[in-house]
Amino acid sequence: QESSLSYSDLILPIFLIEGKNKKESIKSMPNVFRFSVDKLNAVVGHGGIVAFDEDVNMAEMARYSFEFCAIESCGKCTPCRIGSTRGMEVIDKIVAKDEKPKNVALLENLCDTMVNGSLCAMGGMTPFPVMSALKYFPNDFGVETNPSET
Repeated sequence: QESSLSYSDLILPIFLIEGKNKKESIKSMPNVFRFSVDKLNAVVGHGGIVAFDEDVNMAEMARYSFEFCAIESCGKCTPCRIGSTRGMEVIDKIVAKDEKPKNVALLENLCDTMVNGSLCAMGGMTPFPVMSALKYFPNDFGVETNPSET
């Protein structure tokens, strides 16, 4: 099943506003931009936006999100320290077609645990791009349907 969200829907306008109060800058953004971010449940963290073309494999990018977290984790909390490593392993199993439905459910549960149990924003926000990739690009994971619909 193809996602109703296309790659072009993920392209958001970028505004570089220099010398202005941040709160006023956000207020001055067109409502369509703010609505699009809210509608997509998107987060623009620390001023970084990563753009891909239509050929990128989003399962690989989701795995990289966990890999980055595993490398950068301070190690103080278990959800981040262990969860990021287990996340890479679970994505590898999903892509390898190893008990796919079970591992998709496990990945969703792991992401929920990291979001709600991590002590810092890095561990708590790492699952967002993973779950977004799984939701909007299930074919890249070899998943036939959207996980939330199963």
